[in-house]
Amino acid sequence: MSVMRWKLRNDVWIDNGLEFFGCLVERIQSQHPQVVQVCWEPEALVVEIHDTKRFVELLDEALQQQIESTLFYISEKNGEKRSLLKPFVGFNQQPPKQHPPLYQDTQRFEFLQKVLNNSTLQKRGENRGCPLCGEPLVGGVELTLSVYPFVTKIRALSGARSKWVDKGLFGFTQYLTVCHRCYFLGSLVWADDALLYLCDIGGSDGYAVVLLPAPMEGNLKHIHEVKSSYPQRHGKRRTNVRFKQTRDWQESQESDVWEGPYSLLLAFLEQTMDKIASQVTGEVQRRISEGWLILSIPQGRLKSVSAHNLILDAPTLQLLAKLVEQHTLPYADCLSEIWVTDEKGKRLQDFVPALHEQMAKAILTNDFEQFAKAFVPKPRRQLRFSFSVESTVENIVNLWRWSKMDAQALEVVKKADAHWQKLLPAVSNPCYCTIWSACALLPTCWRCSRKAFTDSWVWKPTRCATSRWTL
Repeated sequence: MSVMRWKLRNDVWIDNGLEFFGCLVERIQSQHPQVVQVCWEPEALVVEIHDTKRFVELLDEALQQQIESTLFYISEKNGEKRSLLKPFVGFNQQPPKQHPPLYQDTQRFEFLQKVLNNSTLQKRGENRGCPLCGEPLVGGVELTLSVYPFVTKIRALSGARSKWVDKGLFGFTQYLTVCHRCYFLGSLVWADDALLYLCDIGGSDGYAVVLLPAPMEGNLKHIHEVKSSYPQRHGKRRTNVRFKQTRDWQESQESDVWEGPYSLLLAFLEQTMDKIASQVTGEVQRRISEGWLILSIPQGRLKSVSAHNLILDAPTLQLLAKLVEQHTLPYADCLSEIWVTDEKGKRLQDFVPALHEQMAKAILTNDFEQFAKAFVPKPRRQLRFSFSVESTVENIVNLWRWSKMDAQALEVVKKADAHWQKLLPAVSNPCYCTIWSACALLPTCWRCSRKAFTDSWVWKPTRCATSRWTL
């Protein structure tokens, strides 16, 4: 019997791989408890192996099934069907023989034996440690971008990698030698079905985004609890996040999220919160990760990966939880139903992704001003949406702003609303004026979007230099 203690690395990518490895071991334990036992600790994953050879065989089989169901899709061309890697995978442009050994059927078993080999004692006189986990480094393997997206041997692309500074990553300018365990955990992340992805942003030659939960609390048990709340997602080629619109109390067929990372995350969070709320009372916010790692990965051969983090503050999570409790899903019931047309009513599809991303980002970053600007009229462009969407937007505004205002301030806003509707009789949709006034940004002159409210909600008459209107 051997006992292996896999420590938390405090690295978002590697720690998600560690949590996923624990899930795989749990699945094996549920069917073969005599072979392996796993114990979750806040700072480590403890794996007790009773039959190493049998465990390696079972882990090999589990990984093969997981990889086939998660990373590949069927492409048909000229009547010929082929199994291809999804575009978000970091090594999708490499020949199969250059894939990490975990993803090569002929090498995976031997590689797992090396990973689970406990003979990693440091030789006398050596003073080397793994740069990711600090454990003694014996042998080791070269860390590549296909395993750990924050490294590259191309110096021109190495400006944003490895270390968190402000809101970016800075560091590694070349490949490093790491221990087999860190290499294994890094390469394992691609097969994690809790990873969110969206491909073909900007077309098939564009880029993909990958989102990973990164809870602020560095606790493996908490990471596992958070990810266990997420439904399994074996998605299609483009994305593994889909949504259903509700019209006249009837759900439509599922559709793909397609705009960008913020729309992807908003759609996922509202679905997950709705699922948790239907199962457990009072657990929604605790079982949602407040931190997220967002990777942008080009789909071509040159992988200049960029990354940034997103922290959802408490008011944002509270707003989403309240909306879900009222059966209002901001993305499915609102954003996805808003589109743009020209003056003749022709849809302008090219403007829609940026608009939806702006609104989704505003909600997730608690930026009410950006949300309001989405409703500012633009020359030769109009927003279109149904009456049900109008009531949904008003509900969002109510929970986001009006419910936090005192009676006097709210009365000022209502008077401004009425005043602004008189100024713009040509505006066909009254929701514009209601939203503008509620957003504490408007009324504004539509020609230059000049502010007429201050942050203290005090009305100030303002003269617009462009139109010479007095607001």
